[in-house]
Amino acid sequence: RFRLVVFRPFKGEVLTARIVASGPEGVTLSTMFFHDICVAPEGMPQPSRFDEKEGLWVWDFDGNDLFVETEEQARVRVEDVVFSRDPEGLPMVVRANM
Repeated sequence: RFRLVVFRPFKGEVLTARIVASGPEGVTLSTMFFHDICVAPEGMPQPSRFDEKEGLWVWDFDGNDLFVETEEQARVRVEDVVFSRDPEGLPMVVRANM
């Protein structure tokens, strides 16, 4: 016997995940069991910018700089779930907005 857990979030679902990486191409987040949740620059809160010096995304909220820090939890809304059959690539990627 074995157990199988299936994870496939639906469009519009809100997930809580931990930020694991941040770069000019966006932010990558992870739940405890799934590690490929991606937020592209256009999915970041607006207005946001990538701070090269800090290596983090910064959200300008009413004149205050709020850093999107690695290892912090964030809530994201699922925009798309992409599946791939490429053996070299990731089998599933969740594209989301913050």
